[in-house]
Formats: sequence, structure tokens, C-alpha cells
Amino acid sequence: MSSNLYQVVINGEDGEYLEYEIEADSHSEASAKAEALAADSFVDISYIEVYLIH
Repeated sequence: MSSNLYQVVINGEDGEYLEYEIEADSHSEASAKAEALAADSFVDISYIEVYLIH
């Protein structure tokens, strides 16, 4: 499977908003990569939005 490009939006519990473009093989992999980036920024995640970019 070839990698796809995903737009991932992290919505933090304290109103933080982070947006990434991530290359991954699946929605779940893109989400996991974004979660790691959010953790590096010390953001407590409320919810994550993942969109495939065509």
C-alpha cells in the first residue's frame, strides 16, 4: 500500500488547535502520528479529525 496524505486536526481540551499534513498508510496511522506530535507539544487531546487529501 502506498502512503497517502492526510490532514489531521487536533482539538485540545484547553482550546488548543493544531493542524498537520501527515503522510501515512491509513487514517489510524495518521492519527497516531498526530497524537505523538501533540504530546510533544504537551496538548491534552479532546478529539482528532482526520481527512484524506486527494
